[in-house]
Amino acid sequence: MKNKQIHSSLTVLLVSNLGRSQKFYREKLGCEVTEWWVIRDGFTGLGIKLLKANTGEDVCPNNKAKGYNSPVPDV
Repeated sequence: MKNKQIHSSLTVLLVSNLGRSQKFYREKLGCEVTEWWVIRDGFTGLGIKLLKANTGEDVCPNNKAKGYNSPVPDV
């Protein structure tokens, strides 16, 4: 079987403020922003789907892992 190469990967981000998040990606990072998508260099570059959280408490970036006292490290 021939190995297949992945050419792109999309990320889904849960955000507390959709408008502010869209503005950040558009103005600070120069991305194309639609109602839900953040795109840079087409879908073979950066592709992020922004989803509005029901509450700000639903958004937990780098939440502490069970059994650890420090946040989960960024990889």
